Amino acid sequence: DWVLPARAQPRAEYPGGAMFAERAPVMAVDKLLRDARFVAAFDHSALQLVREVLPPPSDTPRKLSLVRHLTKVSRSEWPGASIDMFGSSANGLCLRGGDIDVCLTVPLKDAQYLDRFASGDGGRRRGGNEAAAG
Repeated sequence: DWVLPARAQPRAEYPGGAMFAERAPVMAVDKLLRDARFVAAFDHSALQLVREVLPPPSDTPRKLSLVRHLTKVSRSEWPGASIDMFGSSANGLCLRGGDIDVCLTVPLKDAQYLDRFASGDGGRRRGGNEAAAG
């Protein structure tokens, strides 16, 4: 009664030897929804899929803890810095094993210290001591 995946459908030959899948007849949706076996199987499959893709309950507190830690580390370097989560982790649409998107914002008053990382000195020079380094 139900449509089989393409790999499980019977094959037929076109003239010249090409193969194609014979489509099983498709039942109307309203007829399928009246079939208790189909509805139960669909319900079971949908719930199984949700269980497999949703992150565990411990995932959100773990991600929030990471953001707090990153905020603490960044503020040790740039006191006004902030770390903000965005994307699927922030809006609750994340999946099991998904990444976490964060944005580091450094206020302009702290941005002067960014140049020392770009200069390649490994952060040894700190604001105003450039002349003494060396």
